[in-house]
Amino acid sequence: MSNHPLVSVGLAVYNGEEFISRAIKSVLAQTLKNWELIIVNDGSTDNTLSVIKSFSDKRIKVIDLPQNVGVTAARNHYLKYSKGKYIAVIDSDDEWYPTKLEKQVNFLETNKEHVVCGTFANRTNGSTGYIWQYPVNDEDIRIRLLWGSSIIHSSILICKSILDNNNLNYDCNQIQAEDYKLICECTKYGKAFNIPEVLLNYYEHRMQLTTKKLEQAEHSAKAAWYYINNVIGISISDNYFHSFFQLFIYQSKLSKKNISKISYLLKLILNNPNKWFNTKKLQKSISARFYIICSLTSLPLINILRYKSKNLISYKQAGKLFIKRIITIRK
Repeated sequence: MSNHPLVSVGLAVYNGEEFISRAIKSVLAQTLKNWELIIVNDGSTDNTLSVIKSFSDKRIKVIDLPQNVGVTAARNHYLKYSKGKYIAVIDSDDEWYPTKLEKQVNFLETNKEHVVCGTFANRTNGSTGYIWQYPVNDEDIRIRLLWGSSIIHSSILICKSILDNNNLNYDCNQIQAEDYKLICECTKYGKAFNIPEVLLNYYEHRMQLTTKKLEQAEHSAKAAWYYINNVIGISISDNYFHSFFQLFIYQSKLSKKNISKISYLLKLILNNPNKWFNTKKLQKSISARFYIICSLTSLPLINILRYKSKNLISYKQAGKLFIKRIITIRK
C-alpha cells in the first residue's frame, strides 16, 4: 500500500463487538480504494479486538490502547497518526454506502474553497428510520451552526491540511459535542458542504451513550458559544451565556429582562463586523427563533415595536404579537 493514502478513515471503538464488523465492511466496500483505516481500540473489555483482527486487509491499522481514555481522546489518536490528504470518520456502529468516499473526494477535489464535506443519512434502529439531513450549502451551514451541529459526524470528510496547519483536534474539555466544536473551527478556514444524498446508515441502539437531554443541550450550546466568540469573532460576555442557552433550547416562560438580554446578543450577531453570514438569511433565522421566544411571553407593546425596529422580528411576526397582546389585555 502507498505510504500516502488519499483518505485516512478514523474509527474509535469501545466494547463494540456486536456492530464494529458492519462498520469495517462498509469501509472495505468503498468504490474509492486509496484509503487507510485507523482503528483505535479504546481499552475494550469484550471481544472487539478479536473482531478487528479477523480482517486481514493491509490498509487497516490498529492502535490498541491498554485502558479506556474516552471517545474524544481516542479520536485524537487517529488524527495524530493519519497520513491521508483527507480525514474521514466513521463511528463504530454506523455503516457507509459504497460510493460515499468517492463522491465526497470528488467534491472537495473540484471545489478547492471547501474544506469540510458531509452527507445526509438514514437514521435507523435497524427496522424503521427516517432521512436525517442538514443544510447543504455553506451559507446555510454557517447559520445552522449557531443553533446546533450541521454535519453528521460519521459522514464527515475534512481536508487534513486544515487540521495540521491550525493545530485543530477534538477538544477533550468539551466532554460532548466535541465534533460540533471541531466543525465550527474548520469553517474558519474554508467552506462547508453537505452532499444532498443519503450515503450513511446511522444506527440508534441500546448501547449508545445516553445523557439527559438538558445536559447534552448545554454541551452543544457551549460549542455554539465558542463558535460565536472564537470563530466568528463576536466578543460577548459570558454573563450572557445563560440567556443564549435559553434561546438555544427554546425555553418557555422567560422574563422580560431575559428576553431583552437575548435581543441584545442577537443584535450583536446580526451586526457582526466580520460579515460571516449572508445577512438576509441570518435575519430570517434569527427572526424565526426570536419570535418563538417572544410568543411564549406576554410582552408590552413597546417592546414589540422595539424588537421590530431592531429587525429581530418581521412586520408579520410583530403583527401576530400585537394581536396576542391586545387579546391578553382585553381578557
